[in-house]
Amino acid sequence: MRRLCFRSGIATLAILLFALSPGEVRAQSPDIDIRPEIRRFQEFFLERFPSVPLEKFNKGPYSLPQSTLRGTTLRFLERLPPFEHALIPARSEWNRTYNGITLGTCMSRYPSASQFPYVLNDRVITVERAILDCLDLQDRTSPMPGSPEFNALVGVFREQANGEPIQIDVDNPALKYLYALGRKMFWARRGQYNYSCAGCHVENAGNSLRGKLISAALGQTAGFPLYSLKRASQSGFGWISLHEQYRRCFIRSGAAPLPVEDEALIALEVYLTANDTGVPLNAPGFHP
Repeated sequence: MRRLCFRSGIATLAILLFALSPGEVRAQSPDIDIRPEIRRFQEFFLERFPSVPLEKFNKGPYSLPQSTLRGTTLRFLERLPPFEHALIPARSEWNRTYNGITLGTCMSRYPSASQFPYVLNDRVITVERAILDCLDLQDRTSPMPGSPEFNALVGVFREQANGEPIQIDVDNPALKYLYALGRKMFWARRGQYNYSCAGCHVENAGNSLRGKLISAALGQTAGFPLYSLKRASQSGFGWISLHEQYRRCFIRSGAAPLPVEDEALIALEVYLTANDTGVPLNAPGFHP
């Protein structure tokens, strides 16, 4: 009976949230109030994992009660974060002056990391876009988005807002449009294996796949960029950006990955960030 109720809850959530065709998204999204959707999205996970309050959904799979056996590893990594050595040169770059300005000074003109993505002059600004604009203002050769050096800079900016609750402008028409588009991206099945984001991170949240605990969709954006110890041991570079994680999921479903900063990936980011409203930032995150 519990399993039946759980599946019924997923079906109800999907019906409530997955509603508009692409044309309808553009036509209707500026007029909708997405707060009720956000509330329903959060309530689903708070009921699914009643021992986890909203503010604790910021550690990826480690947020879930199923991670208890991994608790020793988590506590050790929290005391000695594996990404610290990778942030040292990035923090130095953050405070280095080029063309009369530092990255820190330039980025201080933007809102806190907990309020990204946001809209400025009809332009949707992600953290990555803001950093690129500041690097251009410094008139210097900048690392490519998604590179280890660039992801470390994103980590430096986002860690400054750790503990702040995520709060993007859910009343902005441009973000409402992206939220509606992101909703479709999240719930739609795609690729050779017919997977969806929701199939893993809603229906199977808390289950294991190939020995790894599947995280809940709630709180997904709070810990990026991530630092993966496994990836660092294999390639020497452990950083994983939010958009790269989306691309990796597309590949696992047998679908072609979209380019970084593609509108569809930004839409997924907006959708999940809005649904993370009230979850405290906890970046960079890490995986064993």
